[in-house]
Amino acid sequence: MNETNAVRAAAAGRGDGSVARADALAAGDAAADVHALDKAGAAAGRAAPVLAVRGLSVRFLMPGGRRIAAVTDAHFEVAAGECLALIGESGCGKSVLASALLGLLPGNAQTAGQALLGDLDLLSADERTLARTVRGRLIGLVPQSPAAHLTPVRTIRSQLEETVAALTPVRGRDALRAAAEAAAERAAFPAGHLDRHPHELSGGLAQRAATALALVGDAPLLLADEPTTGLDRDLVDRTVDELRRHVDADGTGRALLMITHDLAAAERIADRVAVMYAGRIVELADAAAFFGAPGPRHPYSRGLLDALPDRAFTPIPGMPPELGDLPGGCAFAARCDRATDVCATPPPTAGTVACHHPHAVEDVRA
Repeated sequence: MNETNAVRAAAAGRGDGSVARADALAAGDAAADVHALDKAGAAAGRAAPVLAVRGLSVRFLMPGGRRIAAVTDAHFEVAAGECLALIGESGCGKSVLASALLGLLPGNAQTAGQALLGDLDLLSADERTLARTVRGRLIGLVPQSPAAHLTPVRTIRSQLEETVAALTPVRGRDALRAAAEAAAERAAFPAGHLDRHPHELSGGLAQRAATALALVGDAPLLLADEPTTGLDRDLVDRTVDELRRHVDADGTGRALLMITHDLAAAERIADRVAVMYAGRIVELADAAAFFGAPGPRHPYSRGLLDALPDRAFTPIPGMPPELGDLPGGCAFAARCDRATDVCATPPPTAGTVACHHPHAVEDVRA
């Protein structure tokens, strides 16, 4: 099962017992190491985390006992007032991680670790808590596939009005109508399309409708999974600027975890960047340093930037490994021009980059 199929299978929600705690996973996947990928940021005095992820692993159990290591030992925090951009190639586990936070994994998934939203561990919360307290209220979701999350038989206006009524104190027909129109405007969704059904919308309009719905509740944590899909550049900028305003609202303590392939959008909005490869977070960096000088330290991270048309426009050679057949050492070694024999062993996890041969801090991108 790949990442996309896992998320699609989870779209209808989680049934009873569909996500099991598997504490043995962490022990079996080198969780005995001391993890410090996020200690530098904590030491720098960022605000207290809205979300603190500690050793999050997700495994899909397949017929015949095969396991798909979709996410392995993820450690990161998202502080109040902060946007963390989670980037990486398709299939690296980004959307599976998002689904784990929301309790939307399919029945063959096992999780380990913690994901603390305040005092609430999202991984051990039951479905009633997730449905009534978390989704929409504590975590707003901009989904990767908005058409699958919009109710097909109802207009966008009716869905916005229902969401406003459920998540805000607004009452009364006229007030709900006005609030729904304001929510649509916030996400650049045209008022003339509010009375259309989802199937009558383009992909870009469906994306804006989903963004409008996610912003209604002003949730403490906004989880945006590819929020710029199908949008032209002007709308990309407007969308990410609105997401940034959501985070920056005075005194609200909100945070944003944005999963994206759009590195230009990440550069525009993010305070920090987390790079994911083959199910693992391999680098955590300040966004200004990551996109500017000295640039990222992990060779994979540098490869992502060098593949951009406005940079070297040089693709990373080779393909990512299968998540069901990962190598014992560094998963990127087969594609890396800095690899040596030591890369056959797992890379160190202390610090902000998981690599045997990271670029030096003083390196400046040419």
